[in-house]
Amino acid sequence: MKFLRGKTARILPIMFFATCTFCSSCSGDIATKQTTDARWKAAYDAGMAAVSAGDWQAAEKSLSDSIAVLGTREASEKRAKSSLALAQVFFAQHNFQGALVRSKEAMFYFESKWDPLKPASSLDESGMNFLNSSLLTARSFNALKQFDEALPLLERAHSLQKNLIVPVKYNHELTDALRVALAGTGRKKEARQLHDDIKFTESSLPQRDSASIAGLGFSEAISAGRSAYQGGNFEAAEALFKQAISKAKSVGDETLEMAEASLNLGDLYLSRKRYAEARSILERALTIARKRLAKHDRRLKEYLKRLASVYANTSQWKKAAALDEEALELVFEDEYKLDKKTHRSRDLMDALIDIYKQDGRLGQAESMARRKLKLEEDGYGKTSKKAGMTLCQLGEVLALKKDDREAQECFERSLSILKNSHKTMARDLAETLGQYIKFLERRGDKKRAQAMRDELRSMNDALVDDLAGAGRR
Repeated sequence: MKFLRGKTARILPIMFFATCTFCSSCSGDIATKQTTDARWKAAYDAGMAAVSAGDWQAAEKSLSDSIAVLGTREASEKRAKSSLALAQVFFAQHNFQGALVRSKEAMFYFESKWDPLKPASSLDESGMNFLNSSLLTARSFNALKQFDEALPLLERAHSLQKNLIVPVKYNHELTDALRVALAGTGRKKEARQLHDDIKFTESSLPQRDSASIAGLGFSEAISAGRSAYQGGNFEAAEALFKQAISKAKSVGDETLEMAEASLNLGDLYLSRKRYAEARSILERALTIARKRLAKHDRRLKEYLKRLASVYANTSQWKKAAALDEEALELVFEDEYKLDKKTHRSRDLMDALIDIYKQDGRLGQAESMARRKLKLEEDGYGKTSKKAGMTLCQLGEVLALKKDDREAQECFERSLSILKNSHKTMARDLAETLGQYIKFLERRGDKKRAQAMRDELRSMNDALVDDLAGAGRR
């Protein structure tokens, strides 16, 4: 599995944790919440219906009402969905400042809810909402001629787009926004080059007929399939990868070309959640790769990881763990022999910790978390942000093991490190606070949990004020 990590503090938002507690005696509060939810849905649905009809004025009113009815500035999925929709309405009406405020609010929320522990080709609703709100924020910055603000967001989206399968329309809009931002910051040559970059424009290949695809050789079909896949043209990508398999088969059923083509097609099926098909073809790809590659060939890593992703997504934890363990040991020694900071196996260690937790193997999860912590401390230092985040991870495992004393020590050390590291992003701190709150609530330490919750709320309020312009303009 591949994991996506943030690169700059500017573009990685705070993770929001809106926590509500209800007791059995609070039936009146529950009824009020149900009424609020119904009123929000009615206003939101009316707004989206108006958007579909092109009635921007009515859409703006209904969507604004849907936010107002929530009666709080605290982040929530409902507020974020309304804010994103309202931002799109504002943008359509050329109210770019209004679009900026609302799209940023949505962007910060949806990034916090996007689970990075998924295959890189997978994109859930929160992930797509994050990408859409990021792009809309950047386009609003462009419209306001704040190109220096837009460019980091677009470069981040550019980076993510290389590892995700997104709709063609998104690629087109990303290309155009990136071109505008590059030109606006004086990078005109790069802006012109985007016109010829097939990674961000719709390839002509999806328009080829079956006869034309059938005329492609193996390498051409693989390249064209990857281009179509990256552009979100899944039907074309599938046809092209199958053409590559056909060409490989004409040479032999167990060639490396057959393994490579099968890996690409299996990854496509995995991204579309067609797990049965993905499993069948990826198991065959791995079998061929094992025969054709040396036991310690690092190229096996991709075959192992992809099939492990299928097993993990279908709750076959032991099979997933076995493959990820093999992939980790395959790359681990070489990566750390020369440079302890070359930590490309972090994603595998994170995946294994998650798999062990899901499978109830908490002892192995703890061992892996401690192994990762030692590497982070050796490579980056005991007070590094990476060590701080891994301490939180270890604390989660220890809490599951009911080793409360050491779990609390890990959470406290994590918070101390993150609060004192200049590289810590608000999102990192919020994630640790959120996990610590869960731990404290389970232990019944309501006073401490409330203090943590107040800290999160304060962070959220500061962000909302910033979005409104109080802190930046």
